[in-house]
Formats: sequence, structure tokens, C-alpha cells
Amino acid sequence: MFKKIIGKLYKNKNNNNEHSSKGVLPKNKKRYYLNVPYKEKEAAKNLGAKWHPGRRRWYIEEIVDNEDFNKWLNYEEEYSLFAMRFYLAASVRCCWKCKNNSRILGVLYDSYEHLYPDLYVIGSKEIDVNTWYKEYEPFFSPLSELTDETLQALESVNHPMAKECVTLAKKKNAQQYCEHCNAKQGNYHLFEEIDSPFSFMDPNLLSDIRLYKVNFPVKSYSTPSFSSLGNKRAFVRKATIEVIT
Repeated sequence: MFKKIIGKLYKNKNNNNEHSSKGVLPKNKKRYYLNVPYKEKEAAKNLGAKWHPGRRRWYIEEIVDNEDFNKWLNYEEEYSLFAMRFYLAASVRCCWKCKNNSRILGVLYDSYEHLYPDLYVIGSKEIDVNTWYKEYEPFFSPLSELTDETLQALESVNHPMAKECVTLAKKKNAQQYCEHCNAKQGNYHLFEEIDSPFSFMDPNLLSDIRLYKVNFPVKSYSTPSFSSLGNKRAFVRKATIEVIT
């Protein structure tokens, strides 16, 4: 017998926003990824695990009442968001100091899996289980939340935007500065305030954002932040998008 004990809110090292259930699909759409060593892959497959080629990880869609799964389920995940594609985003902000418009950069996710760990009792053991939900509500996040693995892949992209974003991501907290007077612009304002350049709270700001599509998998420490604005999917469909890989 197994049972769920408590849902634990995942808080990554860069963001303490609460996870919202908005945008989460029904329970049968969640997945539990397994930490299966290569030599044990046949055993996992025989017990019902499936292979995800994009993540290169075995997974199950329902918790299995089998203690043989414990060793594969009970591990600490290294990132909190995975997507098969993502967008680099560019906009402008009026500098608070010199009042000139300065370019700012970020990341947009529109279809992704997000981590939400739970605590279960499986058989006779209490274990942590990494539950992943498929979500479709777009949100912006700082470049600093991309993993080193993703940044390394992005470094190979021969495009000025990719190179600029990698350079910024490697700065402390991906802090952004005015290109005219070098004043700090503050990442908190850029992504989370009502009048933020990368905020979905004000639809009038969305037309100033250009997207650069990156067609390879991304791993991130991001936690989705949702707003009540209803035209976010429409924005992604209508946005000026340049495919860079």
C-alpha cells in the first residue's frame, strides 16, 4: 500500500514565489521521473517505466505500489523546469536614472513541465517523490535561472542574441544595466512588477517584446509566476518571432 502524505512546495535557489495550480493539467497528466542507472534500465522497463527521449530519463505516470521503485524515485532533482523549446526575449525599459530606453533580456517559457515534490509512503518506506506537471501558461524569467548545461548548449548557437544572453546570464544574478548610463535596472522590477517590461499584467507592454525561438531542450531553476491576464497564449502566437536554432 502507498499513500500521499503531504504536498511540499518546491522553492528553488532563485525564486520563492508560491506555485499556483492554475495551468496545471489533470492528475493523470503528471509524471514521476526516475533516476535509473543504465545497467538497471531493463528492470525499470519491465516494471512499467517509459522512456522520454527529450529528457533522456525513464518515467511513470502513476505511483507504483512496489518497493523496487523506491531507489529510483527517492532522489533530489537538479532543476525545477524542463521544456523541449524556449524563447529568448528582448524588450526595452526606460532607465530610472537617465530616462533613455535601454534593452533588457529574459526567457519565455510557453509549454513546459514543472516540478512539485511530494512525500509518499510506498510499502514500508516514506520517500520524497519528484512530481512533474505539464503546464501551458506562458511566463517570463531571468536568464540567471538557466542551468549550466543549457547555457553550454546555448553557447554553441551562432546568433548575436544567443551570445548576448549567455554573456548576461554569466554575470552575478544576470543583473542588467542601462546601456547609456550603466545604472542597475533591477531584475525584480523587470519581471514581477505591474509595469515590468516582462510582465503579463499590462497587455500594452507585450507589443514591445521580440522573441527568439530556441529549438532544443532547456533545464531551468525557474518557478512559474502566473497572472490573471487572459491573452498570454495569443501574445505568443502573434509575437514577432525569429527562429535562431
